[in-house]
Amino acid sequence: MSLLATRPRLLLSVFVLFLGLSGAGALRLLAQQTPTRTVGTAGSGSTTVRFLAVSTDDGKPVTDLTAADVVLKVDGKARVLKSLDFVSLASPAHAAAPPAESLPPPFTTNTAGSGPNRSVMFVVDLETMASGGEVLTRDAIGKFLNGLGPNDQAGIQGIPHGGISVDLTSDLNRVRLALPNLIGQAVQGESASDGSARSLSDLVQLQGILDNFSKTETYATVVYITSSLYGVSATATMSQTGGGGRNVGTSNNIAGSLLTQDYFDSVKNAAAAAQVQFFIVEPTNRAGATSGMNGSTDGIGNLAAAVGAQPMQLALPNNETAMDRILRETSGYYVATFDPETNERNGFAHGLGLSSSRKGVTLRVTENIALPKPSATKAGATTSANDTLKTGTVFRDLPLRAVAYVQRNADPLKTALVLGVAEPIEPGTRFTGASAGMYDKTGHL
Repeated sequence: MSLLATRPRLLLSVFVLFLGLSGAGALRLLAQQTPTRTVGTAGSGSTTVRFLAVSTDDGKPVTDLTAADVVLKVDGKARVLKSLDFVSLASPAHAAAPPAESLPPPFTTNTAGSGPNRSVMFVVDLETMASGGEVLTRDAIGKFLNGLGPNDQAGIQGIPHGGISVDLTSDLNRVRLALPNLIGQAVQGESASDGSARSLSDLVQLQGILDNFSKTETYATVVYITSSLYGVSATATMSQTGGGGRNVGTSNNIAGSLLTQDYFDSVKNAAAAAQVQFFIVEPTNRAGATSGMNGSTDGIGNLAAAVGAQPMQLALPNNETAMDRILRETSGYYVATFDPETNERNGFAHGLGLSSSRKGVTLRVTENIALPKPSATKAGATTSANDTLKTGTVFRDLPLRAVAYVQRNADPLKTALVLGVAEPIEPGTRFTGASAGMYDKTGHL
């Protein structure tokens, strides 16, 4: 549902829709709980970049940087920062036991700060974990969940062939209940060709996950957990030409499995478009012969370079795990604003460099940024309620509270009744337009 308003008086809006629900179709309200993501334009001609700043020694967030402490470069050229702000996401640490259930607000809203503070997706290559060797990973993720706040989201996806799957949700118990399904599936003595094919599948699925984030306003953290990822090995490369004479670059051509640099570049570009924080975690207990196979971990370094990540072992000194450090590092972030040059707004990814002049500070950010073409909106044009349904942008100029109820027909193929109630949060506001639509499970209107 999308709404427009003027402000002469308060008016409660009740709308009734008769919709045929089939498959996994669902009604989506504009006033939904969604985190703010300001990557892209920020005012006239400006672009914002989000990044983490942590102590190199212990991963604690550095919260007092100024614009003078940060150097931002696009395609190697330094840019002037128009603004730099720190956003704290820290929440009180929970006890080791899962936190008690709390009732969510009885309505949804589009106000700033109403959405999740953190959105963390764990992506686990189960085929690089030996059965029984996944216990430490499972426990570390469980402890991570206990450290999240009530507005945070988490999800988990097993790859390359499933085994565990929970979409991002603020119901963290759903993720906890799924953790027993995180079971290692590694085959002892994995061949080089099978390992290369598995790695290719991992990269394709990682790209898909990142592409989904680029279509939403979710500012997310992706934690990729694997013990093995084949790369474009320097000892087994060759120039490959695709259909139509397209040069697909060098590859690791093992027993017919074509793992080219293009796959790493595709993940790199998807990460730039989504502007996620990407972490790579290697479980301590690697899967037998896989870890010792030539080239089996080359891809971890290739991927880390592509997405600007620093691989970490799951078990760290002082009885910590990588999940403890990730929880700490993602408890706050910076938003920097700068003006790209006109010719850079071409819809392509550009090299992004961030560094700090302060010693002992590490900045974490993707190494590319996508700069979209300028909007073709005509001067003086207005946005209709129907227009807002066609974009994933969250509009906050009109603060709303809304609820919706669905009454299904006994026959799932027949019409269902959807009752929605919405009101402006600010007194004296009157709705002047409304629009509603159905989105399927793939996000199509």
